[in-house]
Amino acid sequence: WIVPGAASDDNYQGYIQPKEGEWEEIVLPFSKFLLTWQGKVVNDQTLMNHRNLYSMSFACVGLLPEDKEEKVADEDQPFCLDVQWVKATVD
Repeated sequence: WIVPGAASDDNYQGYIQPKEGEWEEIVLPFSKFLLTWQGKVVNDQTLMNHRNLYSMSFACVGLLPEDKEEKVADEDQPFCLDVQWVKATVD
């Protein structure tokens, strides 16, 4: 989610880990979104003002190289995230 008036590279990100092969309803409260800058989580967090939101997007991110020892990801496998609907509500 992008908040107007913030530095151009600041945005709030919410993270989920959907279960493979299952439809599920995921609730991600605004209070769980983290302030990031250039893709990295900012140490001094501020709460997102949901009244100023004007954009939303989805990004799918794979495993980092240091994570692959514990969780093996087959890079040749296709990935799909089906989204049926999105609804914004106040916490």
